[in-house]
Amino acid sequence: MIGNSLLRLLRSTRYVALVLTASTASYSYAADEASVVPGEVVPLTALQVQAVQQAMSVHSRHAAQIMAAPATVASGTSIDENGNAFIKVYITEDSAAVSIPDQLEGIPVRTQLSKRFYALRGAPCNNAGDRACMPDERWPLPAPIGVSTGHPAVSAGTAGARVTDGANVFMLSNNHVLANSNQANVGDRTLQPGSLDGGLNPSDTVGILNAYQKINFNCQLVGNNFQCDTSRNNKIDAAISMTTRMELSKATPTGQNGSPAGYGAPSGKLHPAFGNPTRIGDEKLVQLLGKSVQKYGRTTGLTRGRVDTVNASVVVCYDDACNKAAQFVDQLVITPGSFSDGGDSGSLIVTNDNARNAVGLLYAGNPSETIANRIDLVLNRFGVRIDGKQPTPPQ
Repeated sequence: MIGNSLLRLLRSTRYVALVLTASTASYSYAADEASVVPGEVVPLTALQVQAVQQAMSVHSRHAAQIMAAPATVASGTSIDENGNAFIKVYITEDSAAVSIPDQLEGIPVRTQLSKRFYALRGAPCNNAGDRACMPDERWPLPAPIGVSTGHPAVSAGTAGARVTDGANVFMLSNNHVLANSNQANVGDRTLQPGSLDGGLNPSDTVGILNAYQKINFNCQLVGNNFQCDTSRNNKIDAAISMTTRMELSKATPTGQNGSPAGYGAPSGKLHPAFGNPTRIGDEKLVQLLGKSVQKYGRTTGLTRGRVDTVNASVVVCYDDACNKAAQFVDQLVITPGSFSDGGDSGSLIVTNDNARNAVGLLYAGNPSETIANRIDLVLNRFGVRIDGKQPTPPQ
């Protein structure tokens, strides 16, 4: 736990010059240059909604079998441009397609050539003088969400959102950003900016690690195939650090400090697809398919994309050689590749409209797709809600 008096003390020493070397590797990739943000699909008919729900059930029954196929890195439920449901399987080699069935229980199965997914810690910004990562700067307090942060031993990620349990406020981001992929201790410091972006420990402390969900590294790479212990699958890569409203605001940058303007404050209300946010099991994730979304992150700032796949199983690598890999289930896949890059991990994904309802917590990706945890699973794990813009009451 952290008190206001301690944070005031840390804030007063924020610019003390201390030397720190980050020990964590960084991951980055270049997005596909040809990628464009597609428009939302047309509303689905009742029969199409039923077909999507059936496809999700079929995928859930066969996900372990699909993910065990050669060179497979992800699978989930998607729809085509006409709203027709199918199971999508992401493979890293064209030759692997022969191992994937054309249909499962009558549901079409399609393969997509992809690349391995990596947790998106940041590579250094401004090392070439190009100021490619302006949101990573040391911000006047309270710092906005969407900017550089991290555990002192981590390179850099993104402060995703300010959340609250009703009494305290916390910074929400990823385990691999705030808790150093299970290596941190509750009570460790959270810096803004992250150490790779010049954050100094302890003078740039804006919070104290309060809780994190342990990541089970349950996959082993054998040749080009992942072998995973599905009994230890993960659902979230998330952590919270206790902070105060004096250290962290609830909105993205507005254009100050030379950074691009963001979307403002997220709504305190989740997307309706999640049903009652305090109860798991009443979701209607079909409502997310094709949905236009946006995020503000440390590296790429404000970007927009589309929810391409729901109910996804994904293997994520946490080092360059994939010696530390974990399988996640119940994930969201966002396109295009330009939606995120290394250092955007921890960004809150919200709807691309005035409602700005929370949808997911970004944590991994490759040059073509971004992976996000379902935001309802994240918030329920920590017993918090988005401390954001409150909906306008009806007149």
